[in-house]
This record gives sequence, structure tokens and C-alpha cells, in this order.
Amino acid sequence: MDNVDKITTLAHELVHARHILSGSSLADGGDRYNPRTGSGKEELRAAGLDNYRYSVTKKPSENSIRAEHGLPLRMKYKPHQ
Repeated sequence: MDNVDKITTLAHELVHARHILSGSSLADGGDRYNPRTGSGKEELRAAGLDNYRYSVTKKPSENSIRAEHGLPLRMKYKPHQ
């Protein structure tokens, strides 16, 4: 894992932590790769994809942090991407 992967992984997990601590996590134990489940929606939200883009929500996400650091944005939530 290179430094960019470490930074973006940490950012993604810290967004989840923020949601959990605020009581707003959507995770429900469902399939995190299915965007129709609560867990899938939580992953899209943490990554900053679809309706959860920073331009829509004004909330921090993995992609908003990537943008702040001039890193390529994540385009989809799939394993190892």
C-alpha cells in the first residue's frame, strides 16, 4: 500500500467514524456493494459518490479530501478501487 492509498483509506474510514459518532451512519449490515442497502449507501456517502458528492452535500468525504490534496477522485465504490 503506497502513501496515497494510506491517506485515502484513512480519510474514508474517518468519514465513517464521523458518521458513527454523530449517530448518522446508514450502515445496516447489508451488502456494502449494493447501493440499495443502507450499508451500500453509507459506502457511497463515505466515498462522496452519486448523491453524496461534496458539491451536493457540503459534507466531507473521501473524494472531498482527495480533491483538497490534488489526488484523482474515486469514481465508484468497488473492492480494491
